[in-house]
This record gives sequence, structure tokens and C-alpha cells, in this order.
Amino acid sequence: MGENNQSENVRQENHRTEYNIVATTWRFFVSLRFIVAAFAVTLHSALLTLYSQFYQQQTVLSQISILGLPSVGTIAALAIFLIELRNIDLYILMIQRGRELEDVLDLQDAHFARLGEPYTRPLTVYDRLISHTMGIYILHVGVATLWVHLFVLSIWTLSKNTVT
Repeated sequence: MGENNQSENVRQENHRTEYNIVATTWRFFVSLRFIVAAFAVTLHSALLTLYSQFYQQQTVLSQISILGLPSVGTIAALAIFLIELRNIDLYILMIQRGRELEDVLDLQDAHFARLGEPYTRPLTVYDRLISHTMGIYILHVGVATLWVHLFVLSIWTLSKNTVT
């Protein structure tokens, strides 16, 4: 009987340790989403600055660059968006595991149980639209749209310059 009690204590301690790890990992993914978004803004800002400098020049390198930079920007935007989607998956997994551990540890109204359920009323369209995730999605879509637009503009500009 003493071994069962000791074994149960070890299991509970393991669950508490895992709960702390899950909470730390969840916080990491929360901050990582914004770190990635900040990196994306910085990267695209640098690429856009280079693009604008090359766009004003009339050299062979500048012509290659104004086609290449939008391509690099579009690929970077897609890659960063895919990273964001994976971070969201891992973020959700941490919430789910945290809730499971709260049930095992018999934690009532604990941290993970409250995440995703802050409303006592049904969510409206406004509630769903005004979120960190939607803001990050808008950022990614806007950047990808910008790069596609600049690529088309570059093709049009280069074709116009070679025709005349």
C-alpha cells in the first residue's frame, strides 16, 4: 500500500513538472509569434529599401534586382507564414496538454482552462476578427500582396524600357 501511495506521489510530481514545462513552452510560443512577426517586418523593410534603390537605377544589376527582390520577398513571406502556422499548431497543442494536466492535477479554473474561453457570451464576428492571429494574418497577406504587385510593376517597367 505504501508503494502505491509513493508511486502516486511520484506521478503527481511528474505531472506538476510537466505542467510547468508546458506553461513555459506555451509562453515561449506566445512570444515567438511576435518575434517572427517583428523579424518579418524588418526583413521586408530591408528588401523594400533595396528594391526602391535599385528601381531608380538604370543598370543591368538593378534590372535583375528589381525582378529578384520581389521574388525573394514573396518566398520569404510564404516561409514566414508557414512558420506562423506551425507555431499556432504548437501553441494550441500546449493549451490542450495544459488542460489535460489541469484535469489530472484537479486544478479548478486554472490557467489553461481559461485560455480560449474568456467570453461568457457567444463570440461575434467582431470578436473573431479583432485578434492577434488576424492581425498577423493581415500583415502576411499585405506583405505578400505588396511583393506580387512590385514584381508585376517591375516586369511592366522593364518591358516598357526595352520597347522604347
